[in-house]
Amino acid sequence: MDNKDEWKELEQWEENRKIENKEKFGLDFNKINMKKKEKRMNIFAKVLNTIGKTGLVVFTLISLILAFSVFMLINVNFSNIKTRANIDVEIVLDKYHIKAKIIEKEIDEHENGKYIFELKNNKEIKFTVIKKWGALSEDFKANYQKCIFDSWNDDIKTNFKIKENIDENGLLNYENFIEIQNEEELDRATEYLIAFLEYSEKWNKENKIVEIQWQKDGQFIVPIEIYIKMQEKIIYPYNTMYQTADEIRNEVKRIYKQ
Repeated sequence: MDNKDEWKELEQWEENRKIENKEKFGLDFNKINMKKKEKRMNIFAKVLNTIGKTGLVVFTLISLILAFSVFMLINVNFSNIKTRANIDVEIVLDKYHIKAKIIEKEIDEHENGKYIFELKNNKEIKFTVIKKWGALSEDFKANYQKCIFDSWNDDIKTNFKIKENIDENGLLNYENFIEIQNEEELDRATEYLIAFLEYSEKWNKENKIVEIQWQKDGQFIVPIEIYIKMQEKIIYPYNTMYQTADEIRNEVKRIYKQ
């Protein structure tokens, strides 16, 4: 018997086995196996479909997040470049929490130059802002402090010295300080500084110049320049907003010991 005859016999044997199983059990196992395979394939297809949909959602979310991040980065960089290239002079008003209007200006076609501001609720205080592209210089704090100190009527005032001058841009520089000779005078000088701050805070509230809604009781928010000078040592105890009297006293001692 050659290979061809053997192959035919195997095919016939397989066919007879199927017939026998069908007659014996009343079932076509071949079809059952096919159905099982088909069912498995359907389940597998559904799993792949679910994974595909989930992957698409995840991919979409990641793409949106990346796109938003890139947009924000570009937007922030553009704003920074724009600010550096051509800053808004009224940013000074936000810096000090004040309300003022421009009453005079000497500027070029690029809006660079000198701007004169006047406080809306106190026309006695005027200040200058000089703009040069993305750079600003101004003298609000100096004019504000000078106005307060000039209005102060107290014997303590005689302990303060004044440093005042106009720079080459026409801006006012103004400071108040107390000069002492030794450590024994340090506490007294500190209390004088606090007394001036307390008056300045009272004056500011009455005139409603600097208004910060989150200021707490006992905190100083007035933007002024005061210090203690002992020979070559300079002590700036009031160097940030929201300090209290006790914090200033502690700061004086800390700086002195350095």
